[in-house]
Order: sequence, then structure tokens, then C-alpha cells
Amino acid sequence: MGISRGNITTNIIKKGLVFNMDAANKASTVPSISTTTSIDNINKITGTYTNGSTLQLTKPISFNLDGTDDYINCGDSNIFSFGDGSNDSPFSLNVWVNWDDLDNYTCLISKDAGGSNREWALLENGSNKIRIFIKNQGGNNQQSIDSTTTYSTGQWYNITATYDGRGGNTAYQGLSLYTNGNLETVSANQASTYTAMSNTSANLEIGRYYNDNLYCINAQIGPTQIYNRALSASEVLFNYNGLKGRFE
Repeated sequence: MGISRGNITTNIIKKGLVFNMDAANKASTVPSISTTTSIDNINKITGTYTNGSTLQLTKPISFNLDGTDDYINCGDSNIFSFGDGSNDSPFSLNVWVNWDDLDNYTCLISKDAGGSNREWALLENGSNKIRIFIKNQGGNNQQSIDSTTTYSTGQWYNITATYDGRGGNTAYQGLSLYTNGNLETVSANQASTYTAMSNTSANLEIGRYYNDNLYCINAQIGPTQIYNRALSASEVLFNYNGLKGRFE
């Protein structure tokens, strides 16, 4: 049920996993390969450390982002498009994070639209809570939910967002959020409050949203996974339990 890559055993669900970037994975991350990049060990996506983003080499090993302009640029790939708002497909995002500072709308991971593809982001909602936000490039079928958990600085969290691909105009349809393996009671947001991303690129970015340094995160980012399906509640809990020992 788990998956092993390189010198670090990563006990996470393998089915549907399309992206797994982990600073502690010696098969893909410095010091064994490079001081400027990490390599996703599923589809070999390169993540380029940008504007001074670095590794935190003391345990737990993680990506260190300063909240000013740091992020990891993983480029553009159709692997992360997940539909166009009319023909949506499911996905899941799984991120470990430890905030040094909680600022409005700073982002854990995002993917701009590019063409007619879906754009999405997992970010802080301005009230120390987490938001998963998805919408198509044209601006319709916007959907988002917020956690009810209020997050704090200085501690590790595992945050998972899933989308079952059902689409529709309801602001919360098909979306779920989990904190440390537990399903959140969520609040829905009105779709009309969102504007499109700038769409000057369609890159996958860890630690930045909206192609704008205003939304760079001040945090350590741990293992980051993307699936091309919606994980079940039991699978989310399995992933959390598989890695939590590194962050306790």
C-alpha cells in the first residue's frame, strides 16, 4: 500500500499519485543531487528554488520559504490541469506545513489555468484558516471551501484537499478538506468573490499564488503530493499516519 523511493521510505498511498516532492527524499533532493532544484520522483518534474528558497537541513528536513518572494517553480504540465470547468476531473492535494508567519492569502501550492484548463490553489484564507479554491479559466464554476480549524505558527500540520470532479456552480460541491487526517467541517464561499489568476504563466508553484510575490508563504513546507483522483477519508488518514513521525 505504501511507496518507497530512494533512501527514504515514504509510506503513502501510491494509486493515482502523480507528484511527490519531498525535501527529505535523498533520491531527488540536495545534498545528493543539487543545491538549486528538487525532482518529483513520480513524473520527474523539476522544482526550481526561486529567489532564495532553500532547504531546511535540520530535522525535519523541509523547504524553507521566507514569505517575501521565495517559491518553488515546478513549471507547466498538463498532468496538473484536471479539466476545464466543463469536463472536470478529480484530484487531491496533500501538504505538510509549519508557518513562521500567517499572512493574508499566502499559498501552499497553486496551478494557474493556461488556455482553458482549470486553475486551483490551496492557500490561507485571510483568517488563519485554509481554503481550497478551484475554477475554470473563463471564470465560471468557481468553487471553494474554508476550514473551521484555525491554524497557528510554530507547529506542523498535514493539510489535504480533495475534489471529486462533479463540477457545478455550487461554491462547495465536491470539495473536502482534512487537517491531520481529520475531515473538516467546512464553510462555503460565494463564487462571485473571486477573480481569475493573472494567467501570465500556467506553472505549478509551491509557496506562491496568483503568480504574485504578494502571496508568498513564510513557512517550512514538507512533503507535497498531488493525486489524479479524490482520496478517501481512510486514505487521507493513512497518509497522515505514514509521515507524522517525522514531524512530531
